[in-house]
Amino acid sequence: MVIKVEKGDIMVTRESLNEMLGIPMNGKRIEELGYRDRSDTWYNNWAIQFDDVLNLRMTQLRNSIVSTSLADMNFIVLFVNTLCESSSSGVCNINILKHISSGTDIKSIDWCSYVLDCLINMSSSFEPYNDKKYFFGPSAHLLLLYLDNIDSDELKVERTRPVICYWSSEKIKYRENLEMTIGRFGFGDINPPFVT
Repeated sequence: MVIKVEKGDIMVTRESLNEMLGIPMNGKRIEELGYRDRSDTWYNNWAIQFDDVLNLRMTQLRNSIVSTSLADMNFIVLFVNTLCESSSSGVCNINILKHISSGTDIKSIDWCSYVLDCLINMSSSFEPYNDKKYFFGPSAHLLLLYLDNIDSDELKVERTRPVICYWSSEKIKYRENLEMTIGRFGFGDINPPFVT
């Protein structure tokens, strides 16, 4: 996948996801995990902490992360809904849990491929000039990729990895305001590849 800007292309890859978000890139893809065995009670134990798991909202989930021993599953659902794919109805997407069981090693999942697949799937149905269609894909990755790859003469930053550790909401807002003052986005030089 490619983001085209005035002075070149920015490649969207598993590697760029790893550099932006610091999530695991190696391991098994979600679809390789297969489906959770129905006899595994982990999902049922997780679901009973909510009144209506099929209408779960992010606020309910956030409150449960700190108050339950089922924090891993809560975190996965929060991760998927904030950094991968969300729904237009405001209800949490819990489809990922079909593949997660009590024995799943969360750190051994190729999360970069999962986020990239979500980005490709969500962008294929996105209509940028339709006011009634919104993008529900991994916009955090795209934002960080833009900030890291497009140079700004007005705001010099020390590039670091993962990028998410540097850019606070205040810095992002400052950069956005600078570019809005100029009157356009994506017209800076493309930064050279990051070298450690």
